[in-house]
Parts: sequence; C-alpha cells; structure tokens
Amino acid sequence: MGELLQLYASLSDKTDFYWNFYFAAIAAVLGWLFARSKPLRSREKGVLTALYLMFVVMNILALTNTYGLMKSCALVITDVTSTLTIPTYDVDKRLLRVARAGPWLAWVIHILVDVMIILGLWTGFFIPSAQRTKPKVEQKNNNGTT
Repeated sequence: MGELLQLYASLSDKTDFYWNFYFAAIAAVLGWLFARSKPLRSREKGVLTALYLMFVVMNILALTNTYGLMKSCALVITDVTSTLTIPTYDVDKRLLRVARAGPWLAWVIHILVDVMIILGLWTGFFIPSAQRTKPKVEQKNNNGTT
C-alpha cells in the first residue's frame, strides 16, 4: 500500500512539474512579446505559432498521460482500501477525484490560455500601442515631388 501511495505522490509531482514548466514557458513567451518594440512579420508569427503549438501538444500529452497513470493508481488504491477495516477518511476517493478531473482541467486551461496567446500574437495585442510602427506613406507636396 505504501508503494502505491508513493507512486501516486511521484505522479502528482510530475504533473506539478509539467504545469510549472507550462506557465514558466508562457511567462517567457509573453515577456518576449511585450518586450518587442516592432510587430512580428507574418513568417515570424507562423514559425512562432508552430513552435508554440508543438510545445503545447507535448505538454498536454504529458499531462493527460500522467493523469491517466494517476487514475489507474488511484483505482488500485481504492480496491486495496476497500478491504481494510481501519478508517481511510475517503482519501482514496479524493485521490481518484483529482485524477479524474485532471485531464479535463488540463484541456480547459490549455484551450483558453493557448487561444488567447495565439490570437494576441496574430493581432499584435502584446505590443504597446505607443510602440507599434505603422508603415510610412509618402506624401506628395504641391509641386509633385515626394
């Protein structure tokens, strides 16, 4: 039983690491975008979007796989504790509840945050309006020269 709880705690630590890594990467990307003084060109936006989406896919796969392992471990813990005669204070049910909610929570957070990041990237939202460069239009004076 102790090994199962230790395994569950180890898996929980891995999910914490994946979430921390995700939000640190988001902070780095946002910091870089806000620090830029010029808007990105379309090609730069495309490359950045592709790299960001690859990171997001890897992160969400790692999270959902780890939550799946946590759920399996919690089910075994529930089976083992069902035969015990000592009070378990429903810890097994709480572990299972966290493992079941985790993947849904991961998808919801990823969808909301990732859509916001990508839309902000493509709309130029992250560059302060005072620093946005606009294309200069040459104006002709009265004698027809520029």
